[in-house]
Amino acid sequence: MASQSRPILYWNCGSGIVRKLVFIKHYLDTLKPSLFFVAESEILNDRDLSCFNHPGYHLECSKTLESRSKARIICWHNPDFRRCPDLEENFNELMVFTNGLLHVTGIYRPFKLFEGETTNGNFNRLITNLTNISGRVTSHIVVGDFNVDMSRDENNMLRICLDKWSDDYVMDQMVNEITRSRLVNGTAQASILDLVYSNCRGTSVKCYFENSSDHVVVEINLEGLNQLPKVKKTINYYDWRGYSKENICREFMHHFRGFNVRLRDVNLINE
Repeated sequence: MASQSRPILYWNCGSGIVRKLVFIKHYLDTLKPSLFFVAESEILNDRDLSCFNHPGYHLECSKTLESRSKARIICWHNPDFRRCPDLEENFNELMVFTNGLLHVTGIYRPFKLFEGETTNGNFNRLITNLTNISGRVTSHIVVGDFNVDMSRDENNMLRICLDKWSDDYVMDQMVNEITRSRLVNGTAQASILDLVYSNCRGTSVKCYFENSSDHVVVEINLEGLNQLPKVKKTINYYDWRGYSKENICREFMHHFRGFNVRLRDVNLINE
């Protein structure tokens, strides 16, 4: 399909979209993406969206525009992609599109929560939604600001939950460079918050620094999507909690009769 050679873009524009439109339209004109997700857009439900129109693209907002009167992620998409609202949970900042060959999910996991939310509750609802999508589609790309830092959050419970989802559905995380940097009280902070998960071979990712936000613009190249997606493999792990030297020696002597094996003869058993 023609849209396969056109990239997908994601950008956390930082605290509102109105003053960032010139940058967004620049990327729409130059890179001509098939989809351009913009997070922290902060669109209110009474907003006139006509100023956001761009030739050749449709503009859509997350379902929270209706359920919570504000959309924090929006998307410009060309006609090759259509929305899949049945895959979107009403209270997540999440949007799903497909061109019939590929499903693309754009997300924003806010650190500023809606009233009555908890961080864990918000995150678990997002992972539940992603799990539902991944279980129903084949070729899948997920891009967004997860607010989980891949550079230092290995033991964080949110990171562990995210890693489990990606392992369960064989989703490779493709971003390895800094995607957010800022000065806080004179100290530079750098982190990897904007992530790309894909189960499709032949995709590639690059980032563009844009000084109107503390987040980079993430580009996903789709040149190789004519290849088949990865196949999930089942791996059986041995439960070593039941390991016993006595049992292994007993099994050894049963299968190799004639050897006088003692517990201390580890090297003999190895040989």
